[in-house]
Amino acid sequence: MIISSIKDHDKKRKRISLDDGRLIFLLYQGEVSRLRLREGQELTEQELTHIFEDILKPRVRRRALYYLRSSDKTERQVRQKLREGLYPEELIDHALDFLKEHGFVDDVRYADSFVEAKRGKASKREIIRKLRSRGLCTSEIERVSEAIGDEEEYEVCKRTFLRYTRGRDVSDPRERARAWRYLMSKGYGADAIEHAFRSEGADREEG
Repeated sequence: MIISSIKDHDKKRKRISLDDGRLIFLLYQGEVSRLRLREGQELTEQELTHIFEDILKPRVRRRALYYLRSSDKTERQVRQKLREGLYPEELIDHALDFLKEHGFVDDVRYADSFVEAKRGKASKREIIRKLRSRGLCTSEIERVSEAIGDEEEYEVCKRTFLRYTRGRDVSDPRERARAWRYLMSKGYGADAIEHAFRSEGADREEG
């Protein structure tokens, strides 16, 4: 493979392009100097294997583990982060295989933990939206979302409604319209919102 270009990526790293950009990765400037890489050079299979196996594979694993240091992530989130670091897909696949093998990435566990943390605080639709944005598959989303029943959804919507309307004059049609729009923006359906409004009216009468 031919090194088509070696460009500065930042103050410490060089962006190496092979075969007119069909393969791109980053190396530190010291590594480029030590390996005596230059534009137009033809890399042998042995040289490329050394770069991938001895330099980039350990690095991509460390980078992935560092990304997971503070919280669980989904497979898609890790993949996207590593792509931002210009790691080739082959190396990203290697890192994810390593993470899954050792239990560092588990989308099933992530989905269960996420729903457990969010239920009672967010609408079912909002939870589903966030899980989808994190790359969870449809079957996994359906599995965990089935645990959230209508009664729980109504109760969460009611609590959200009461928090939003605290200190507001909900007898004012404009305030009620604002509250309705707010609840819709949070992912609650019409039935849950109507239930929250009815409950608010009943609570006021009892008070």
